[in-house]
Amino acid sequence: MNLFQEPKEEDQFTGDFLDKSLIQFCYMKLLQDKLNTVAHIWNTHPIRAQRNRTTPHGRPLIMYTLPHLYVVADHLCPSSRDEILNCEDECLTRRNYPCDKTVFELCSLLMVERGLDPPSDIDQATHLYITLKEEIWNLL
Repeated sequence: MNLFQEPKEEDQFTGDFLDKSLIQFCYMKLLQDKLNTVAHIWNTHPIRAQRNRTTPHGRPLIMYTLPHLYVVADHLCPSSRDEILNCEDECLTRRNYPCDKTVFELCSLLMVERGLDPPSDIDQATHLYITLKEEIWNLL
């Protein structure tokens, strides 16, 4: 994936706090959407039965959540409600902001002021990244 390598080679990305936060702000939703799509496709695709094999076949999601239907080991890990709530508390900030909260608020404000739309593809995210970086540097 050369998308993030090229700006680094052209000295447009230094890897500092602001650069990392801007990358997260501009690309995180697109990346998460792609990951969710891949996970959905994988979890719902059919695994075919194979000749001369005793391995189970079916859809991965069903095989994982209902292992008794396939007479295989159950690899689910039971968790208490407290453990789940604790994990949710630890992850709460990531759900609300894709990057540092202050950078998120600044970028959101700049987008409204400049009439910038959220990116719907990688090219738009790259354009938004460059635009926001320039705008923030102009404010400094």
